[in-house]
Amino acid sequence: VKQLEEENKRLREEIELYKNIENNQRKAIQHAGTRLFEMKEERDMLSVLFDTEDFDIKNRAVWTPNFNERLHFPVSYDGFCYTKINKVLLYNDEFSRAIVIFGTYEVMDDGEQNIIHSAAPMLSLGYFTQRGDKWELTEFQKMFTYHGSWGEMGEVEIRQIGKRTFALDLTSGYTNMGETSIWTNYYSIPDFRIILGITIEHSFTGREEDEKAFDYETKLITKASDKEYYDIVAETTGTKPENNQQDAEIVSANEDQTFYFNEQARVYV
Repeated sequence: VKQLEEENKRLREEIELYKNIENNQRKAIQHAGTRLFEMKEERDMLSVLFDTEDFDIKNRAVWTPNFNERLHFPVSYDGFCYTKINKVLLYNDEFSRAIVIFGTYEVMDDGEQNIIHSAAPMLSLGYFTQRGDKWELTEFQKMFTYHGSWGEMGEVEIRQIGKRTFALDLTSGYTNMGETSIWTNYYSIPDFRIILGITIEHSFTGREEDEKAFDYETKLITKASDKEYYDIVAETTGTKPENNQQDAEIVSANEDQTFYFNEQARVYV
């Protein structure tokens, strides 16, 4: 009996030990996935997220890209990447949220950013929730997308697309030989998947006498309702080639198109 009691005691101690180990591991995992920042401490944020202690005189984080990152990020003349905070977007759903936009730029040997037409920064996104006087990082996408031209970031804004639903709006454009096109993409938050993409302006002045000019623009209007995702109406005015075919007759572009959120596909259609 005594031996059995000692064996039961040993088993209870082992069970308790394993419970403690499991709890400690769970706490370690939760701690590893939680990081609090002060929004004004930009260097601390850059240092942690881009794994560097090095900064240049313009307060850009200087970090070493790995092999995969070298294929996708703009790498500067010295083999390093240069990153800064471009913008902080604040909004409130049920909590105070922030999206921090980081831009990585190609830097030339004079310390200035490359400013050719095709030079665009690679954007990284940090998604934060306010906890007291600090901000908890809950999502980070280091390699999000290129966005901009002439060495500068394109437009980035927050759009409310539901009662408590918001989207990240990236708007870009391109002009070449008399033709201008501007488009916008909406990304879901916080997973940052594209849920809507549409051209909002397109114009052509005509390069030759026999080429036909046209010009149209589209405004996106959200229709407030009780839906998680509002319907979005695209109101287009102006002129365009018939059926969007080159060399076709120029016709009116005036029309309204309504986009609905497809719950199964998780995009607007």
